[in-house]
Amino acid sequence: MRRIILFCNLFLISFFCFAQQNLPAKIIGIIPADGDKKYQIQVGAYNFEKNAQGAALQLRNIGLQPAVEKFQDFNRVLVKEISANQVRSVLSSIARAGFMEVIIREDTSSVPLTPPQRQENNSGASELLCKTWKVDSCPYPEFVGYRFCILNDGTYYVTNAKGESSSLSNWRWNSYNGNGFEYTHNDWKYYSMAEILYLTDNSFILLDTGYSYDIPGRSSAGYSNRWVFSPVSVP
Repeated sequence: MRRIILFCNLFLISFFCFAQQNLPAKIIGIIPADGDKKYQIQVGAYNFEKNAQGAALQLRNIGLQPAVEKFQDFNRVLVKEISANQVRSVLSSIARAGFMEVIIREDTSSVPLTPPQRQENNSGASELLCKTWKVDSCPYPEFVGYRFCILNDGTYYVTNAKGESSSLSNWRWNSYNGNGFEYTHNDWKYYSMAEILYLTDNSFILLDTGYSYDIPGRSSAGYSNRWVFSPVSVP
């Protein structure tokens, strides 16, 4: 009996290791079990477009249809429009192509962004953005429930669960990307750009790369932090 149990344990361990080896070694995000949502998998972010195109070619050679998109100073390689029940299979294909680090996100590319085009002074976008937003989800659990108060004078502050507020930080619309804005915590000595993935009266989804305190001016810390907010009423 002990031999049978030992054999079963070894079999399960071997099976588990085999399954893990068929997926990328580092997966940022959750592999969905099922559902109606679509997902995208980021395979890499490259400084040079030729490197991104080379990675995309590797994926095409195994039957995938990747896209190369510009984001800040990077060229991102993405496999998009993946059904929830196909994510694991696509991950396995990506691993076989030699890519060992990926990021899984909900695919909002089919949802029209608001504002769709930049207009003079971004008045329409500012009207949507400048309010108090509550953090519904983000990579840092301790920040869920925090409130971000974004003001149309180019400042914002954060309030924690105790009602304590941070000092004022600054933001401004980005001149390179109609769906992004720049922000700083130290009067523009160091700053970065965040990408608005979705913005309506009732929902705000943001992708933030952070910035480096070692590089003056605009920079990126290389994160892909996805923040989801909902509006709150402030008395």
